[in-house]
Amino acid sequence: MQIEIKKIIRSNRKTIAIEIATDSSLIIRAPKRLPLKIIKDLVQNKEKWIREKLQEIELKQKLYQPLQFKTGDELWYLGEKYIFSITDSCENIFLHDYKLYFPQDQQERAAELLKQWYKEQSKKLLPARAEYYSQLTGIKFNSIKITGARKRWGSCSSRGNLNFTWRLIMAPLRVIDYVVVHELVHIEFMNHSRQFWARVGEIMPDYKEQKQWLRENQLLLELM
Repeated sequence: MQIEIKKIIRSNRKTIAIEIATDSSLIIRAPKRLPLKIIKDLVQNKEKWIREKLQEIELKQKLYQPLQFKTGDELWYLGEKYIFSITDSCENIFLHDYKLYFPQDQQERAAELLKQWYKEQSKKLLPARAEYYSQLTGIKFNSIKITGARKRWGSCSSRGNLNFTWRLIMAPLRVIDYVVVHELVHIEFMNHSRQFWARVGEIMPDYKEQKQWLRENQLLLELM
């Protein structure tokens, strides 16, 4: 089957980038005046690599099945896997010994209450991490908002307002810190220029590892 390009995004960039979304669609980022033929030739030359990536996504989609909110489901919190355990011996959600205990009499509202619990943890952790890196770097932000975004981990407005999705709380702390640093640096550089990435690397030398984790585990953060 021929590989189809779903979208070509043109900008002032100087190089071509191939992006494969979690729905297996192929997105190309290219310079504004680059001929379509060159783009198609590149895709053809990269066909083997693209198909390998598509197979990886298909495998992950099978691995990361939607939650049923039943005992035995696997949940993630700060990069660690917990087993969802329904019990009649608790009134509130709590973690213990790699299990997330959930009150049996609230099982019908499991999805709603679990999302609420994740949001509450995010509202405690994310502002604290942003404040930590703000003091470390001297970059001042205006406000923080926790959102329910599925694919956009964070954003920064021109006024210095930061937004983070509560889904980040499932990721390892170092990955969360990368997203926080990324958005803080946007207060200084509202782009993804070399200066931007140099500043991110200055604050977090291993940022590429955390960025890669997000790429490879995006489906994991979209389970709920």
